[in-house]
Amino acid sequence: MHTAANDTSFTWFNYNTAYGNSIYLEMWADVANFTQMKFAVGADNVTSGYELQTMGNYYTVSQNLGTIRIDTLWGVSGNRIALVQRFASLSNGRYSMIFNIIPDSTQYRYRLSSTQTGKFDLWSFQMTPSAALPTQQQFPEIVNYVSPDYDQTMVSSFSCSDKVITVGEHKNRMTYMDCTNNLFISTTNYTPGALAPQSSHGPTRDARLKPEICASGGMSLAAGAYNVLPNLPVTSKALGCMHIRDGGTSTASPVVAGIDALILQRYPNASWQDIKNCITQNAMLDSLVTGTIPNNSWGYGRADGFAAMLGCSFLAINEYDSQVGSIYPIPFNQSFQIAAVKQLSAVKIFNPLGQLVYQTSFNIKTAQKITVAPSLPVKGVYFAQLISTDGYKQTIKLIYQ
Repeated sequence: MHTAANDTSFTWFNYNTAYGNSIYLEMWADVANFTQMKFAVGADNVTSGYELQTMGNYYTVSQNLGTIRIDTLWGVSGNRIALVQRFASLSNGRYSMIFNIIPDSTQYRYRLSSTQTGKFDLWSFQMTPSAALPTQQQFPEIVNYVSPDYDQTMVSSFSCSDKVITVGEHKNRMTYMDCTNNLFISTTNYTPGALAPQSSHGPTRDARLKPEICASGGMSLAAGAYNVLPNLPVTSKALGCMHIRDGGTSTASPVVAGIDALILQRYPNASWQDIKNCITQNAMLDSLVTGTIPNNSWGYGRADGFAAMLGCSFLAINEYDSQVGSIYPIPFNQSFQIAAVKQLSAVKIFNPLGQLVYQTSFNIKTAQKITVAPSLPVKGVYFAQLISTDGYKQTIKLIYQ
């Protein structure tokens, strides 16, 4: 995320053939934070000292809406340095603005400059690392440089949804016996169980917690597709030659999806919020899960499927074991109403771990109503237990939002 003032600032991007034949920059911003900002692309020669070679024109997002436009960057000697494609779109109160830089030469660093006040997020794999920056003595203009923020790397829109469990990755193992009964050892030195360097960090653009949980990824073994197995090297297959090595969040996410499936099998009426609570509130914490939990690297910790299954017994509660009363609205914001079917004496509210977080006593006669404004620690799922004067109880699931 970059918050800009009126002064002009810039960030460098490097051309790297590993990411194709261009430098692709994609920015996102809310309308109110982006309308006044102006952007331009330039090129700096860094082969012998540091010198700005060329600078394109500045444009606002409105000048790029709906149409692909192309600029040419020319060097001081008249040589073409790069083509710059630019495009912007507007959807649901958010701007997307893209610069695609197609270089003719690899001797330049390409800069994205911005001016005027505003705030935006930008994702790229080709930003110049801080260790490669010149000193102010070498390049006085570096005082206007904005280094990339590596702490916020959530990209896909679906992964930012509250109804999606976004999964980070921790390393799984360093060794296994390969298909030929030889010990395979990772060439990358890391600690099994530690957070993977490539695991994305939150928060979302509107500052909500992501990811919610982490699971095993790096060097995991799983059943391989039968038609693919013969084409893989023996070192990529585990003993028995039917399982393959894989990793990343593409492996960690299915681990959590499997836990989701187990919870749904045991509790088929569980909601997305129920499942999310089961997994996050029963996460494993150990010395490798660092920082104050929850945080935007680990979420609530390490996924623990067994603990999640044991800790979700509250989903088996029969909400209609005895009709004592009803509660509405659900979800509720600050208060809810209880309508008595039997004469009621109290209500107790529990969190998903079964801990009592609120209780109050009263005397509500049959067919009467009362408003309750409970003081609850956080928003989420709770369980209210209505108690009648003759000892009957009824448990009702609440959603506080």
